[in-house]
Amino acid sequence: MGQLRELLTTFRLQLTEPGLRPALESSCQEYSAHFGFTVQLDYQLPPRFVPSHQAIHLLQIAREALSNALKHASATEVTVTVSQRDNQVRLVVADNGRGVPDHAERSNHYGLIIMRDRAQSLRGDCQVRRRETGGTEVIVTFIPEKTFSIQ
Repeated sequence: MGQLRELLTTFRLQLTEPGLRPALESSCQEYSAHFGFTVQLDYQLPPRFVPSHQAIHLLQIAREALSNALKHASATEVTVTVSQRDNQVRLVVADNGRGVPDHAERSNHYGLIIMRDRAQSLRGDCQVRRRETGGTEVIVTFIPEKTFSIQ
């Protein structure tokens, strides 16, 4: 029920200035400070590359992945990477925990379903998989909408 409430709330939110990078920095610092694991952020996008109505979904996917690392993975380290290749944005949240079970989505892990739904709303893709080195990796890719300003 809590996840449904959060989903409904965040679908109505808009990310205002200062933008995606500070919001991700704040989330990473929050998880590091309050939950006792190290979160590193590697943010490589130019300013305003992702429109705010899409950035909120990316932020919430990252927060859900951080929450999963805390609740389910027993992770001690998480890396959040946001990068660009051509016009495509790529978010990777990788942890060193025990790895996502193969049956996780079939077992009513609604957080995974919500992350995929958010990625689809971005016209993108979300993959959740075990890392070869251990842990879980959430990978979201999408092409951000172009924003036009009237001058």
